[in-house]
Amino acid sequence: MASLLHYDGGSGYMVDSNIWIDCMDTTSPWHDWAIDQLQACSEQGVLHINALIYAELLVPGTPASQETKLF
Repeated sequence: MASLLHYDGGSGYMVDSNIWIDCMDTTSPWHDWAIDQLQACSEQGVLHINALIYAELLVPGTPASQETKLF
């Protein structure tokens, strides 16, 4: 398991909610591209989301325990 003890906070990729949505939506014309980009970026650095992106991905009426399973 990765440790945050040595994380400098200065590297990685901020992943917008639209990319996550395209990854989850198999009918999206951008699905394969989004998956490929996430894969490529995750091999080069840490993937980040912030509170706003997380909030955009929340599904209204879905229990929080189910929402965390998306990530």
